Amino acid sequence: MAGDEDDVESGRSATWREELWRLVLLAAPLIVAQVGLVAMGIVDQMVVGRTSLVTGGRDDFALTAIGLGDMYVMSVLLFGMGVSMGLDPVVTQRLGARDPRGARRALGDAMWAAVVMTPILFAAVWAIDRFVMIPVAEGREPWEALRLKEPEVGPPMRDYAWLRALGIFPFMAFAAFRSWFFARHAVWPMIAVVLLGNLLNAVLDWLFVFGDAGLVRLGLPAVGLPAFGPAGAGAVTAVVNVAMVLALWAIYRRMDAGERDDAALRPFLAEVAGLPERDRKTSEIYNELDAALTAEFRRRSPAGARVEASIDRSTGEIRCVRDGLPAKVDAAFARATSNIARRILLRRAREQGSAGAGVPAAAPPAPVASWETERRSVGVRRIYRLGIPVACQTALEVLIFNLVGVMTPGFGAATSAAHQISLRIASVTFMATTGIGAAAAVRVGRAIGRGATPEARRSGVIACLSGVVWMTACGVVLLLWPERIARIFTSDENVLAAVGPLLRIAAVFQIFDGLQSVVSGALRGAGDTLVPFLANLVAYWAIGFPIALYLRPRLGVAGMWWGLSAGLFVVSLLLTWRFLRLTRVAVARVG
Repeated sequence: MAGDEDDVESGRSATWREELWRLVLLAAPLIVAQVGLVAMGIVDQMVVGRTSLVTGGRDDFALTAIGLGDMYVMSVLLFGMGVSMGLDPVVTQRLGARDPRGARRALGDAMWAAVVMTPILFAAVWAIDRFVMIPVAEGREPWEALRLKEPEVGPPMRDYAWLRALGIFPFMAFAAFRSWFFARHAVWPMIAVVLLGNLLNAVLDWLFVFGDAGLVRLGLPAVGLPAFGPAGAGAVTAVVNVAMVLALWAIYRRMDAGERDDAALRPFLAEVAGLPERDRKTSEIYNELDAALTAEFRRRSPAGARVEASIDRSTGEIRCVRDGLPAKVDAAFARATSNIARRILLRRAREQGSAGAGVPAAAPPAPVASWETERRSVGVRRIYRLGIPVACQTALEVLIFNLVGVMTPGFGAATSAAHQISLRIASVTFMATTGIGAAAAVRVGRAIGRGATPEARRSGVIACLSGVVWMTACGVVLLLWPERIARIFTSDENVLAAVGPLLRIAAVFQIFDGLQSVVSGALRGAGDTLVPFLANLVAYWAIGFPIALYLRPRLGVAGMWWGLSAGLFVVSLLLTWRFLRLTRVAVARVG
């Protein structure tokens, strides 16, 4: 954030090297946060993948149940997240235009959009359960050809999906908070919440999936806790999502309160603090500050000591005296002094305004922004206008992968589990490029907010090149050690044998998947969300899916993965062309 302001004040643009460095500094913590966002589902699979070791059950049954259940519900959760991502261009461009109040208002719009969407998405989960999950589990028409080869997988699959669905609103709220924190470059609170949430999810997963058997496995005594299996993992993940959103809300309120206080104090401090004692009003303020500082200094001094603390009227420096001798002002007392001064000055500012007696009048208020006169419904509709194309784009990509997943149980539980594990592994590397894409949205959006389209174009190009380099490196790792990586999830040899070929295909397609993810973020920062949706519609459903259907009877699951690769290749080219064309001329701000 400081980097953007430095550029504005210096009147120069960052060099390519400086822009790359800023992108890395922003993207690195974003990648951690993005990986952590999907890590809960991965942890769920990693825990249930130890079923044979803990309870003697079958790993492939548990993995297939949780993989299919997650696949069904995540299509709905990701649609909701896409709607919340409509906040990205609004908040980044308003911050780029130095309008933090407008950014806060946009976050409120996104929260209301999530409230309205939640019952709609619950209805979507019900429809998927009624018309897809139940018919697939029971082998009923029109899904008889895709029936589960092992019917025992059906009940735990549905239980996991429904319990995960309880986290729809928290998932959307988390995505909105993510956009706000990332746009402000305040990523570390998000990372702390994500890491702690994943740690809590892992511990509770083990307890509620395996119950007493899990405690005994760890060398702890049994306490009568039943084993809930995949359903336990779904319930735990939903509850942890709620806890994470509450933590982010508390952090946001604290940051927001500090920003509002600073905004109220700034004109008052500029006219009062550090000025000579020239009139009665200023003298009263200094006297109150001196009394409060002396009380704080006495609290930190030995009992019985004669102490005095005051603010120098000409320099504004703190002076402390203990038993007639100057005392050092340590860091802890300096922080306490700052808080005391802020409280007193803020109260004074609220009581008498920034233009009290003896204090020059504050600067005239800034012009009223367009959003300040609009109804809340207008802001919510803006979020929908920008977010629903993102949600549809995400849904198209998720749906085509889910259709492939629905077609895999016909090849057996081992092949289906291998498909789910391979997708999970690929999603980890993909989330890294999603983080780079989020950083691109921030950099591009803030540049457009400043009216600097050439800087936005350069930021997007650098982000795209970074994403391609990252995914190429990850592809090399998948080509060299596919089975070793898959052992993190399961020890079933049949599953491991089926994972290898799929991860080698993933090593190829993820390069194009990463590119389209990053350039989608850059376009989102520019406020262009409709064209990426249309490009995905054409590439996946007019090209990728027909090829997947053609290759399915010839190459099995691997053939379907090659079809998906073709779609990813086409969409990455289309979106790259769109971004380069869009940023040839000045891009207008949204909202």
